[in-house]
Amino acid sequence: MSTIIEEIRMKMSKFPNARLEQDPTSITYLPDNADGFVVRLVVLHESMAGEWYSVYYNGSHEEFSHRGSAILTFGFGLSTGCRVREYSRSGEAYRWVVDVWDSVRWKPDWEIVRFSAALCRAWRRPTVRLLQNRLIDLDAGNAACAA
Repeated sequence: MSTIIEEIRMKMSKFPNARLEQDPTSITYLPDNADGFVVRLVVLHESMAGEWYSVYYNGSHEEFSHRGSAILTFGFGLSTGCRVREYSRSGEAYRWVVDVWDSVRWKPDWEIVRFSAALCRAWRRPTVRLLQNRLIDLDAGNAACAA
């Protein structure tokens, strides 16, 4: 049986222009434009009871015990159905909201806030950047190609 890193690497071979970095415990997609975001899967724990994974979208992350869910989440971050709202103050990001397109509008799915960074510059006006990867175009019927 291949590792989850090898499985994702194999699925990503459908996208030869995708920039990837990997080591034995992680694989990272590097966006090809300034409006994209980094997608990274890390193997947190391996044992006889199973593996645990964390999938990062820039500063936001979710943890999984199910391999298939972690792979789907990695692939979803590469698609047009996902975006990240990144909040910053004085250039330091402190909040990430992952939005999912439901065919009518964007809906928030999960959110991470780094309170220490948010509180240090609470008097400053926040800046919001909308980040989206477009490697997998869900509108074009490429859903089957998703990692």
